[in-house]
Amino acid sequence: MRRVRRLSQGEHDRLVWTAMHDAAELRRPAPPTTTELDNLISWLQERAPHGDGRCTLLAYADATSFSSQPGEHPPADRPGEERFAAFRRLTELVRALRRAESDPRYGRWLFLRVETSATGVQVERRYDSWPPWWHDDGVSGPWRTNLQEEMDGRGDAWRPAWVSLLDPEIAFRPL
Repeated sequence: MRRVRRLSQGEHDRLVWTAMHDAAELRRPAPPTTTELDNLISWLQERAPHGDGRCTLLAYADATSFSSQPGEHPPADRPGEERFAAFRRLTELVRALRRAESDPRYGRWLFLRVETSATGVQVERRYDSWPPWWHDDGVSGPWRTNLQEEMDGRGDAWRPAWVSLLDPEIAFRPL
Protein backbone atom coordinates (compact mmCIF):
# COMPACT_ATOMS: atom_id res chain seq x y z
CA MET A 1 0.00 0.00 0.00
CA ARG A 2 1.22 3.48 -0.69
CA ARG A 3 1.41 6.10 1.99
CA VAL A 4 -0.89 9.09 1.74
CA ARG A 5 0.33 12.47 2.90
CA ARG A 6 -2.17 14.31 5.09
CA LEU A 7 0.04 17.35 5.80
CA SER A 8 2.05 19.28 3.24
CA GLN A 9 5.61 20.26 4.13
CA GLY A 10 4.38 23.76 4.96
CA GLU A 11 1.52 22.46 7.10
CA HIS A 12 3.92 20.21 8.97
CA ASP A 13 6.22 23.18 9.60
CA ARG A 14 3.30 25.29 10.86
CA LEU A 15 2.25 22.47 13.20
CA VAL A 16 5.71 22.44 14.79
CA TRP A 17 6.03 26.23 14.88
CA THR A 18 2.58 26.64 16.47
CA ALA A 19 3.56 24.15 19.15
CA MET A 20 6.80 26.09 19.70
CA HIS A 21 4.78 29.31 20.14
CA ASP A 22 2.62 27.59 22.75
CA ALA A 23 5.49 25.87 24.58
CA ALA A 24 6.87 26.96 27.92
CA GLU A 25 10.58 27.00 28.62
CA LEU A 26 11.86 24.14 30.73
CA ARG A 27 13.69 25.32 33.86
CA ARG A 28 17.45 25.16 33.36
CA PRO A 29 20.45 26.27 35.34
CA ALA A 30 21.85 29.61 34.21
CA PRO A 31 24.53 29.25 31.53
CA PRO A 32 28.13 29.75 32.61
CA THR A 33 29.75 33.17 32.53
CA THR A 34 31.84 33.35 29.37
CA THR A 35 34.21 35.69 27.59
CA GLU A 36 32.15 34.95 24.46
CA LEU A 37 29.18 36.80 25.98
CA ASP A 38 31.46 39.69 26.98
CA ASN A 39 32.80 39.81 23.40
CA LEU A 40 29.28 39.92 21.94
CA ILE A 41 28.18 42.63 24.38
CA SER A 42 31.23 44.77 23.56
CA TRP A 43 30.64 44.38 19.82
CA LEU A 44 26.99 45.39 20.20
CA GLN A 45 27.80 48.42 22.36
CA GLU A 46 30.40 49.56 19.81
CA ARG A 47 27.75 49.21 17.07
CA ALA A 48 25.08 51.17 18.94
CA PRO A 49 23.21 53.09 16.22
CA HIS A 50 23.11 56.34 18.25
CA GLY A 51 26.58 55.98 19.79
CA ASP A 52 25.14 55.65 23.31
CA GLY A 53 25.72 51.92 23.90
CA ARG A 54 22.08 51.00 23.26
CA CYS A 55 21.92 48.10 20.83
CA THR A 56 19.52 45.21 20.32
CA LEU A 57 20.23 41.79 18.88
CA LEU A 58 17.50 39.28 17.99
CA ALA A 59 18.97 36.05 16.66
CA TYR A 60 18.11 32.46 15.78
CA ALA A 61 20.89 29.88 15.55
CA ASP A 62 21.15 26.13 15.21
CA ALA A 63 23.98 23.86 14.13
CA THR A 64 23.83 24.95 10.48
CA SER A 65 21.76 28.12 10.17
CA PHE A 66 21.76 31.64 11.55
CA SER A 67 19.41 34.56 11.12
CA SER A 68 18.81 37.87 12.81
CA GLN A 69 15.98 40.36 12.89
CA PRO A 70 16.17 44.06 13.66
CA GLY A 71 15.29 45.01 17.21
CA GLU A 72 14.60 48.47 18.59
CA HIS A 73 18.26 49.49 18.20
CA PRO A 74 19.84 47.21 15.56
CA PRO A 75 23.64 47.15 15.20
CA ALA A 76 24.83 49.92 12.90
CA ASP A 77 27.08 49.42 9.90
CA ARG A 78 30.33 51.32 9.80
CA PRO A 79 31.22 53.68 6.94
CA GLY A 80 33.34 51.98 4.30
CA GLU A 81 32.71 48.54 5.74
CA GLU A 82 32.33 45.61 3.34
CA ARG A 83 28.63 44.88 2.84
CA PHE A 84 28.36 41.62 4.79
CA ALA A 85 31.33 42.07 7.15
CA ALA A 86 29.20 43.02 10.14
CA PHE A 87 26.79 40.13 9.56
CA ARG A 88 29.70 37.67 9.26
CA ARG A 89 31.25 38.94 12.48
CA LEU A 90 27.88 38.86 14.27
CA THR A 91 27.37 35.27 13.11
CA GLU A 92 30.81 34.29 14.43
CA LEU A 93 30.16 35.93 17.81
CA VAL A 94 26.72 34.36 18.25
CA ARG A 95 27.93 30.89 17.20
CA ALA A 96 30.88 31.14 19.62
CA LEU A 97 28.52 32.10 22.44
CA ARG A 98 26.14 29.26 21.60
CA ARG A 99 29.02 26.75 21.70
CA ALA A 100 30.40 28.16 24.95
CA GLU A 101 27.00 28.02 26.67
CA SER A 102 26.04 24.55 25.41
CA ASP A 103 25.54 21.73 27.85
CA PRO A 104 25.52 18.03 26.89
CA ARG A 105 22.48 17.42 29.11
CA TYR A 106 20.10 20.22 28.26
CA GLY A 107 21.40 21.41 24.94
CA ARG A 108 21.82 24.79 23.32
CA TRP A 109 19.51 27.74 22.96
CA LEU A 110 17.81 28.43 19.64
CA PHE A 111 16.76 32.06 20.06
CA LEU A 112 18.75 34.87 21.66
CA ARG A 113 17.86 38.45 22.56
CA VAL A 114 20.53 40.82 23.84
CA GLU A 115 19.77 44.43 24.73
CA THR A 116 22.71 46.60 25.74
CA SER A 117 23.03 50.07 27.17
CA ALA A 118 26.12 52.07 28.05
CA THR A 119 26.20 50.46 31.50
CA GLY A 120 24.18 47.25 31.38
CA VAL A 121 22.82 44.33 29.45
CA GLN A 122 19.76 42.08 29.36
CA VAL A 123 20.04 38.62 27.82
CA GLU A 124 17.19 36.23 27.06
CA ARG A 125 17.70 32.74 25.68
CA ARG A 126 15.00 30.40 24.37
CA TYR A 127 15.80 26.71 24.22
CA ASP A 128 12.31 25.26 23.86
CA SER A 129 9.92 27.90 22.58
CA TRP A 130 9.38 30.53 19.91
CA PRO A 131 9.62 33.90 21.70
CA PRO A 132 7.03 36.64 21.14
CA TRP A 133 9.81 39.07 20.14
CA TRP A 134 10.82 36.88 17.13
CA HIS A 135 8.67 37.85 14.13
CA ASP A 136 6.77 34.94 12.56
CA ASP A 137 5.95 35.60 8.91
CA GLY A 138 3.94 32.38 8.66
CA VAL A 139 6.16 30.78 6.02
CA SER A 140 9.68 30.63 7.40
CA GLY A 141 11.10 29.34 10.63
CA PRO A 142 13.45 26.72 12.02
CA TRP A 143 13.89 23.72 9.74
CA ARG A 144 12.51 20.54 11.24
CA THR A 145 15.70 18.59 10.44
CA ASN A 146 17.78 21.21 12.27
CA LEU A 147 15.41 21.15 15.24
CA GLN A 148 15.57 17.36 15.29
CA GLU A 149 19.37 17.43 15.34
CA GLU A 150 19.29 19.85 18.28
CA MET A 151 16.73 17.78 20.20
CA ASP A 152 18.66 14.55 19.56
CA GLY A 153 21.65 16.15 21.29
CA ARG A 154 19.72 16.72 24.52
CA GLY A 155 18.87 14.41 27.35
CA ASP A 156 15.26 13.15 27.30
CA ALA A 157 14.29 15.31 30.29
CA TRP A 158 15.31 18.44 28.38
CA ARG A 159 13.21 17.89 25.27
CA PRO A 160 10.00 19.92 24.97
CA ALA A 161 6.68 18.17 24.33
CA TRP A 162 6.56 19.34 20.69
CA VAL A 163 9.56 17.14 19.78
CA SER A 164 7.23 14.29 18.81
CA LEU A 165 5.81 16.54 16.05
CA LEU A 166 9.19 16.50 14.28
CA ASP A 167 8.68 12.86 13.28
CA PRO A 168 8.16 12.79 9.48
CA GLU A 169 5.47 10.13 9.92
CA ILE A 170 3.19 12.78 11.46
CA ALA A 171 2.58 14.06 7.91
CA PHE A 172 1.15 10.74 6.67
CA ARG A 173 -2.08 8.88 7.28
CA PRO A 174 -1.66 5.68 9.24
CA LEU A 175 -1.76 2.54 7.09
